[in-house]
Amino acid sequence: MELAYLFECHFSDGTMLQQTPEDTSKIAPPEEKKSAFYDVMQRIDDVIVFGLVNDDHTYVVDLRDGHFDINGRSFTIHDKEDLPPDTKYRLVYFRRRTEAVTLGYVEAQESSVKYHLGWQATVDGKNHQKTIAIS
Repeated sequence: MELAYLFECHFSDGTMLQQTPEDTSKIAPPEEKKSAFYDVMQRIDDVIVFGLVNDDHTYVVDLRDGHFDINGRSFTIHDKEDLPPDTKYRLVYFRRRTEAVTLGYVEAQESSVKYHLGWQATVDGKNHQKTIAIS
């Protein structure tokens, strides 16, 4: 499956990890066949900025304050007053693939992928989560 977007992940120590079209881990043994996101998960608590990029668009979530950027335009989708300034935002990222098939004999199959990008935070025992869906 060709990926419509590749991720870029920035860590608190200033390092960065970029997904390649091959989508393979740089740290797992090759025989384990792990994706590039495996490498992010090994340092998930150090992620500060995570983005999806292609030739036309850039989608970013900034985990330092929970804001999003789309093609360089920043916005929030939560009331900052609802969360204290020291809130620890955690990355939410996944791809949802949908397959449409015709029952009976299969004439054509359709496939689509939506990328979900955002954050979650726990404040006073309550989980808050905000994501954007990208087609």
